Amino acid sequence: MVENTFPQLLLRNYREYGTRKVAMYKREFGIWRGHTWADFYSNVKHFSLGLLSIGLKPDDKVAIIGANDPQWFWAEVAVQAAGAVPLGIYTDSVISEVKYVLAHSDAKFVVARDQEQVDKILALKNELRSLQRVIYWEPKGLWNYDEPFLLEFGAVLDKGRQFDQSHPDNFEANIGNGKGKDTAVLLYTSGTSALPKGAIVSHTALIDGAQNWAKIEGVTKDYQYLSSIPPAWAFEQMFGIGALLSSGIIANFPEKPETVAANTREVAPEIMINPPRVWEMLTRRVQAMIFDANILKRITYRIFLPVGYKVADFFYQKRRPTMFWRILYRLGDWTVFRPVKDKLGILNVKMGMTGGAALSPDVFKFLRAFGLDLLQGYGTTEGGYISIHRHGNVEFETVGNPMPKGEVRISDSGEIIVRNASMFDGYYKDLEASRKAVTDGWFHTGDAGHFQENGHLVILDRLADLVELADGGKFSPGFIENRLKFSPYIKDSMAIGGRDVPYVTCMVIIDFDNVSRWAERNKIPFTTFADLSQKPEIIGLIADAITRVNRGLPMMARVREFINLHKEFDPDEAELTRTMKLRRGFMEKNYSNLISGLYDESPAIKTEFEIRYTDGRIGRSELVIQKRKIG
Repeated sequence: MVENTFPQLLLRNYREYGTRKVAMYKREFGIWRGHTWADFYSNVKHFSLGLLSIGLKPDDKVAIIGANDPQWFWAEVAVQAAGAVPLGIYTDSVISEVKYVLAHSDAKFVVARDQEQVDKILALKNELRSLQRVIYWEPKGLWNYDEPFLLEFGAVLDKGRQFDQSHPDNFEANIGNGKGKDTAVLLYTSGTSALPKGAIVSHTALIDGAQNWAKIEGVTKDYQYLSSIPPAWAFEQMFGIGALLSSGIIANFPEKPETVAANTREVAPEIMINPPRVWEMLTRRVQAMIFDANILKRITYRIFLPVGYKVADFFYQKRRPTMFWRILYRLGDWTVFRPVKDKLGILNVKMGMTGGAALSPDVFKFLRAFGLDLLQGYGTTEGGYISIHRHGNVEFETVGNPMPKGEVRISDSGEIIVRNASMFDGYYKDLEASRKAVTDGWFHTGDAGHFQENGHLVILDRLADLVELADGGKFSPGFIENRLKFSPYIKDSMAIGGRDVPYVTCMVIIDFDNVSRWAERNKIPFTTFADLSQKPEIIGLIADAITRVNRGLPMMARVREFINLHKEFDPDEAELTRTMKLRRGFMEKNYSNLISGLYDESPAIKTEFEIRYTDGRIGRSELVIQKRKIG
């Protein structure tokens, strides 16, 4: 049988490996517990049959919400095996976001991790007509809940075992009925400019992307992978669940989101796939480690980091380093680079990948200086896996060459359009949006870009986000923001400009951990995040970082004035999407008073903001935000 669906791949792997090979590990109470392919198959089989026994029908929608756990993967494949359709909800979604997805998808069942997620559903139960059952896999805190439609994951498994006795071979028959063109999952888009849309993604789309990636990058079944990016995101669907089932890699699940860094070091994975924010965070962690190191380690770091950069230049120029530089680099690797990579858990990484947004070239070079061959990929929920770097052919300003069997073009308006086997099948309950997104078989990504002569694809920014200045020139706010985030003192930023303003300005979010350490070393007293951000010394520190970035920007795109924002951007306040992208249109409205204040003659801006207390009360406070010009 040709394996065209996730459940069919699971059946193949079960028959090939059984109890002889571990499919996944989960860290529980400090111990890594392994689940073989036989365990994987048994849990999927009995959960699938259990769902059927309590009323699940073909084409029903089942929402899954919770952190990365084996139960998420089991539930998804079980739902698919039953002929129904799974969909993911981001764990940190607020109640209004959960309500929208559940109502829009007509979900009849919800599989939730814990009490926090169950409480969200219970708060909505009277508003969701289609909802019939809520199943949870972490019982802590739920023992005294007596809601009749609540079921524990293990109870559904028991029902499945009973169902199997009276319906032998039912599960295998259901798997055999699956087709590649069937819907594998509904993936809700990030909603940067409008309400999220449910992209209908087939098994063929996910399997084709995962298999192409594995073939290009030389991924093997023995590679360890730490599953930490949300399964509700297309990235994890293809490179986590998809690669696990199609290539047989070993998935590892952290104990909880807060222990990802520590668990990464324990696993020391060969495959590490993260959005840019995580790679930026790793870079800042290295810089913070050096700040806190003793004087000998700091001196050694300052000696050998330029050596790492020099060898990185050789790599990006596709030249072999001379013997002199190879010897120096070996010394640096032994004294600095290997110990740091070991501390971060990236010592064994053979396939490091970033995607979801552009990664700063500075971060690329910094990580390469430490010996990490980081690749950048490009894809969308709707367009699938579009392009990626190949080992030995990395150019950090690009996203590599298009994938095999796919077509990528640049339209007359400069938009990237694609056509491949990984494309979606339209938006759920939105025929008009589907027609607009796909024209003559080509999906319009909404991204501006161009091809280099060597065939590498360059992403400029979202077409809607390219800003035209008063002189008619255009600049990419995202490019400026990415360069700024290389500074260990800047966690986030938003560049601002337009035809009706004289120059580019910026709102900056300080990296509280690193900036507070710097303040303590320099004996600068502070109380809160807001207080620290407005200290004159901190404003000067950020001004220096912006000045360094300005040197690499064209004159028209240089930041002329900035403010340090008093708080971080927050997805719960709709400032960021759940994949941590700026919702630029919303931000421009939300911070309109600060943006207009950046262009007047006053030295500071008075603003009022909300304070949410732990007991639910909401207060208001005023703050004077200092402005700083950049010469």
